[in-house]
Amino acid sequence: MLLVGIMAATLWGIGALMGALRRQRLYMLLVLFAAVLLEQLLLPDGHPLREATGGSPALWLLLGGSPTLARVEQQDRDLITQPVFMCGSGLHSAANSKTRIFESVPTRPLALSDDGTL
Repeated sequence: MLLVGIMAATLWGIGALMGALRRQRLYMLLVLFAAVLLEQLLLPDGHPLREATGGSPALWLLLGGSPTLARVEQQDRDLITQPVFMCGSGLHSAANSKTRIFESVPTRPLALSDDGTL
């Protein structure tokens, strides 16, 4: 695990010194992660390289799954907090005209009778 961490830090540092964009450096780390996960899945138990990188793919799957779940949660949160309909949305051409699109008026709350009917 420490070996992979050092490799990741080296890739990030050299990429920054070379002027690589953040996205490009993240792609390099993604390739490193994929290579480690692939060797964890393909090499037999007890192989020295597999042992040097943790011995089990479970930790690497958790390490890769956490950012993925966080990203999915962020997209879902953005989708949920986004209003379904905003007043005047989609009516850009009518917004410049003098025509009133709708008028908002106060409404009375509905009163229910004792038996639950309106």
